[in-house]
Amino acid sequence: MNTLKKLAFSICILLFARDVAYAQFNAETVHNFLDAQTEVYRTGSPESVERFVSYMSEDVKDFHVAFGREFSGKDFFRENMPRKSEVLISYEKRIGQITMGTNVAIAIYHEKSSEKKADGIIKDYEGRTIMVIDFDDQGLITAIRRYQD
Repeated sequence: MNTLKKLAFSICILLFARDVAYAQFNAETVHNFLDAQTEVYRTGSPESVERFVSYMSEDVKDFHVAFGREFSGKDFFRENMPRKSEVLISYEKRIGQITMGTNVAIAIYHEKSSEKKADGIIKDYEGRTIMVIDFDDQGLITAIRRYQD
């Protein structure tokens, strides 16, 4: 009987630990992740980039559905995110809704930006982004899919 109690206790601890891991990634975490992205766009500082990638698994996948592009790994963001801040003239994000699932989040936000392209032309953008974020049991982002209206 004592062994059965130990087994039941161990199972309860494992289930609790699993729920705590899922709880690490919640609506507040999604909001903080999106704020970190905005900070990278505005400053491009190494500190802001590290804060941004700290939410991700090492082999994170990022799909830009509208452009048919896919990026992989934290190092991609470390190398390329600072460049985005160099071409952005202005960037604003207004987070509208965050919906949480067991291991997925959906964030809907409005973006407005002005960007200087390589040819010197200024490109203005304003629209809604729907971001689907998958995360693992440790609460790290494993995949991002971005849809733009």
